[in-house]
Amino acid sequence: MTLAPNNNYDSTTDLSMGKIPQVDDPELYRELLDIHNAIESLLKGSDNADAVLTAYIAKQRNVVRVTADYQITDLNGTVIMNAASNQVTTTLPVASLQEGYMYSIKCEDDTNKAFVTTQGADTLGDEVLPFELFSGEYINVVSDGTNWLVAR
Repeated sequence: MTLAPNNNYDSTTDLSMGKIPQVDDPELYRELLDIHNAIESLLKGSDNADAVLTAYIAKQRNVVRVTADYQITDLNGTVIMNAASNQVTTTLPVASLQEGYMYSIKCEDDTNKAFVTTQGADTLGDEVLPFELFSGEYINVVSDGTNWLVAR
């Protein structure tokens, strides 16, 4: 059973029962969740345990630099936008399909404006969309299964 975020934790529950500790830092929580799910697959003798661990490691190291509009995928970890030549908009995936996923988005050059937006009715915290990023700024976003939350 793969865990979904927001499981409660108490002192009588351990990881083998399908719960992980609730932590305030969304990035740390997502990493704990990914590690737990990978280990759970291994413990169950899953046929795809190697694939699960490989995908986890690859995502953590997957940094994409973009100079044109870009649609984030579930394989991305960090997106670095460079709007030196033209305006760049990075679009987040549908939040309901990405519950617990976290992405880091950074702007290294905002000369022609750099934006982050969502799909459909998804929101990005309390931000007005499209959300503009300036040179040197970054945001971390995590899906709660309905919308995207901003963790700065």
